[in-house]
Amino acid sequence: MKKKTIILTLALTGVLFVPIFYLINKKSTPTTDISAMNKVNEYVTIEGNSAEIIIKGSAFIPSRIKVKKGTKITWINKDTMQHSISPIVGAPGDTIEPGGKFEMTMSSTMTTYYKCSFHPNMFGSIMITD
Repeated sequence: MKKKTIILTLALTGVLFVPIFYLINKKSTPTTDISAMNKVNEYVTIEGNSAEIIIKGSAFIPSRIKVKKGTKITWINKDTMQHSISPIVGAPGDTIEPGGKFEMTMSSTMTTYYKCSFHPNMFGSIMITD
């Protein structure tokens, strides 16, 4: 009888412990909802044919820019860890090591959204106009 009581107690403890452990350790899921991203802040208009986005403190600064078609964008990683410039949906993009940079020329009019595949709470967008 004592053996059955111990087994039943262990089973009940597991049934109660597992859901509680899951709820305590549940990680928040980052958003890929474009409408939520639009509410973060306004676009910074960059004049000229080049723009820089600084990566520091696990953030893209500025996170939203508006440029003309043909503008060369340079992401400069001034953080102490690697980051990436990746599409919101799809394969991870180019990795930028600390102190490194990545350049891309915007050739089409559109609004594009990107994130860091290593840190999914980091995201930004670029509005490219004529």
